[in-house]
Amino acid sequence: MKQPSTNVNIQGTIINLILDSGSSVNIIDEKQWSSMKNKPPLKPAKLRIYAYGSKVPISFIGVFDSIVQSGNKTTAATFYVTNDSNISLMGYKTASDLNLLRINVNSVNCTEPLITVDDLTRMHPELFNGIGKLKDFQVTLHIDKSVMPVAQPHRRIPFHMRKKVEKEIASLLEQDVTVLAYRIITDST
Repeated sequence: MKQPSTNVNIQGTIINLILDSGSSVNIIDEKQWSSMKNKPPLKPAKLRIYAYGSKVPISFIGVFDSIVQSGNKTTAATFYVTNDSNISLMGYKTASDLNLLRINVNSVNCTEPLITVDDLTRMHPELFNGIGKLKDFQVTLHIDKSVMPVAQPHRRIPFHMRKKVEKEIASLLEQDVTVLAYRIITDST
């Protein structure tokens, strides 16, 4: 699959960059940096940046700041220069500042109405009555024998939450006692 790319003007030179919505930095390879008419001076790159899924940081020869132009939009951006060839990309922030990339996270449209628990109990009353039992069926658990079982310690409740949790447990126990008493009364009559 061809990756989306764009041509931008950096320091008077047209540079082709891949648009990468998952990248937090802009990277340009040494070949394209060398081809620039007005090469900006490089400062030492202090960050250790890793490619997606890599455990080895990308090696950089330096970093520079520049104004980037695409169409009628401009923005200031920082570019890391790498000695790896063919790695030139524009990160999410720069691409969105230049209106080259737009991600609309609030555009999820749900045309179907939400189904509530009350709707489910009305539609399927047989599923919400009595105690469910699976009769005449032997369950088979598929267990990988090569995996060593591990006992996880229980997670302790943080101190600042303990009073709220105790209050909620007491409330639930009180509700359960009320439901149990109701069942005893209704079953005996």
